[in-house]
Amino acid sequence: MKESNKKNGMIHNVRQAVLVTVVLLLLCGFIFPVLLSGLSALIFPHQANGSLVTADGTVVGAKNVGQEFTEDYFMWGRPSAYHYNTYYEEDTDGDGQVEQYYNDGTEFAGLGSGSNNYAPSNPALITRVESSIISYLTQTLAVTEDLPENAFAALPGAKDAVEAQIACVAESAGISSEELETRVFSTYTLLSAAGLAAETVDDTSAEGIAAAAGITVDELYESAAASVSVDDICQAANISEEQTASIEVPTLYELQKSYVAEAAGLPLEEVDNMVEAIPTDLMTASGSGLDPHISPASAELQVSRIAEASGLNEEQVRAIIAENTQGKWLGVFGEETVNVLGVNLDIAQAMGLVSETAHS
Repeated sequence: MKESNKKNGMIHNVRQAVLVTVVLLLLCGFIFPVLLSGLSALIFPHQANGSLVTADGTVVGAKNVGQEFTEDYFMWGRPSAYHYNTYYEEDTDGDGQVEQYYNDGTEFAGLGSGSNNYAPSNPALITRVESSIISYLTQTLAVTEDLPENAFAALPGAKDAVEAQIACVAESAGISSEELETRVFSTYTLLSAAGLAAETVDDTSAEGIAAAAGITVDELYESAAASVSVDDICQAANISEEQTASIEVPTLYELQKSYVAEAAGLPLEEVDNMVEAIPTDLMTASGSGLDPHISPASAELQVSRIAEASGLNEEQVRAIIAENTQGKWLGVFGEETVNVLGVNLDIAQAMGLVSETAHS
């Protein structure tokens, strides 16, 4: 009798557990989502459908998802991660094997997260921000200073920076720059830059390695220089840590900034002031990498370039920015923001590139 009661009690408990699971599954997994989606579509239909934005009747984006704009007459947003998993395929070396590349031409690394958690001191983040600053300067000055298209064609690259650093270290070490350069760009360094193993290359000269990799010698050295640090150069020069600490060498960013100032015919101090005026949000991505907004200060900074490139006057551009500026919530919470996509659609309409837009 006791065994039967025990068995019945167990069956009852299992039945209750299954029943509760099924009921909660239906409530939380079906009824609640359907009810919430239905109410959202009924009360906020535009937002529930993704806040889609159209131009001439064609969907061109979503109001709350950032896009990348590079044209001089458009407003530039924050660095965007919208294309972090997009790539194109091409047989670049004619071997019948299709390779995958990001839109900037670098090799596709595979599907992954579009964000990172770099600390402010992370070298990769610093390098990326410095690169963005140089890109901003060259594009802006080319328009505002009315410079020719090839004004910044000779912008220094990684190899130029390493050569300048080698010259400084060689002078301190009392050896020739040529000798130190040979040590820095060793066969191993060049093979690593080309992604080749020594046993697969018959000719291990720079020319032979470049030919085996299907690239030019300049491209090989540029790739190798990207991985060379000042510590590597000092180590190749066989100098002490004390000497290393006392050597002042130019960075790639400093060389590029000086070049930009010279090419634009401006004092370096004026270019430095331009850099100082760039708001942080214009050079750094948001947590999601998809923030569609920038600060009013970042928008104002771009007014003169947009006006010059678009043919609109500055007051027209400022009026468009004001139309797409969202104030603080309830006048207290958050910050004022400018929707970049909205601004650019209105600019496109004012320029006659599109006839009708909808992004409210």
